[in-house]
Amino acid sequence: GNIGGGASKPNKEERWLAFSNGCDNCFHHTTMSAALLVIAYCVFFLAFLIGVCWLWPEFVESSDPRFIRSALHAILAVESALELGMWCGGVVKPWMLSVILLCNVWGWLDAFMRFPVVHDIDTFFALKHIMLTIVKIAAYALGFNKLAENVGWFVLVILTCIFTLPILWLTALPIGDTGSYHQHHNVVDVDMAVRCYRTVTNPHERREVYTAARITLRRMLVRLSQACPCLRDSVIRLDPALKRALHTKTAV
Repeated sequence: GNIGGGASKPNKEERWLAFSNGCDNCFHHTTMSAALLVIAYCVFFLAFLIGVCWLWPEFVESSDPRFIRSALHAILAVESALELGMWCGGVVKPWMLSVILLCNVWGWLDAFMRFPVVHDIDTFFALKHIMLTIVKIAAYALGFNKLAENVGWFVLVILTCIFTLPILWLTALPIGDTGSYHQHHNVVDVDMAVRCYRTVTNPHERREVYTAARITLRRMLVRLSQACPCLRDSVIRLDPALKRALHTKTAV
């Protein structure tokens, strides 16, 4: 009998059953993770073939630079949201947020704002992007949690969040068209850090930035109200100067 009413030790059969159940659960978890990773790779390569290799070149050939620039901004926003989601979910270490913001804002946002200007490989612009790409790869290698257990996911993140945007941007640039290298495109070909410094220190630059931001906001409000007429009255109350533009359906 069990002296003192204590719990009896599991016998050999019970220990083997517990071990077998643990192995089954581990195998099931590993199989599900591997299947999910394979599906993720299939989705990525399918999206890359259809989107990057087929639809994107057709869009670039048939669109003006300003529409391509807007599309690049939208893609950057989606990628940044994905990276911020991984950061919030604990996929990467907390300090990765600063690297993501640095590379996405000073790197790609700056590049897309200056699109379609082409820079030579020996310029500060090209050197900056090469260095930021190296920094981001190294940061993901150091900041990816449980890298040894998730090498497949790490490679997928590198392909998605580091190499896809440069491919889209490079294929959209008029590389080889020497006549367009120094063509006027109504964009400011100045580094974002320099522009921010000038905005802070120069009142004239601040007024220009404020005017440009106000015009951009008005255009967005007009397009939003045209896409969703139920918001027209709210937009007019927000900015009465848009009343005429909304009634005539013309861009500000």
